[in-house]
Amino acid sequence: MKNPRVLVVEDDPAIGTLVETVLARRGFECETITDGNAAIHRLRTCSYDAVLLDLMLPGAFGFDVLRFLDAERPGMSKRVIVMTAASAATLRDFDASRIGGLLRKPFDIQSLIDHVEASSACAS
Repeated sequence: MKNPRVLVVEDDPAIGTLVETVLARRGFECETITDGNAAIHRLRTCSYDAVLLDLMLPGAFGFDVLRFLDAERPGMSKRVIVMTAASAATLRDFDASRIGGLLRKPFDIQSLIDHVEASSACAS
């Protein structure tokens, strides 16, 4: 059985490294990308069991990545966990029911693990 693949889209190196380390210890195969445009490219060409997505990114924003998934990979949106420090005003019109989960930064590590395990199970 192969390890579940997770794409971590996070521009903060400390958070990206922390998430990747924690998930790797739980048996996930992680790839970290720091730019929204690069994330769209990878999602166009590769499959992942779960995606951890920051909203405020260089290049394309996380909202752009979600729009791409809705248009070109509609089933994938339910495997996305958004990790964000965005304000309540920024998230006011955001429909979190279309994604797998929403974690507010700073987030609890166990909550992160639980969300990723649940989202990657949806891929199986």
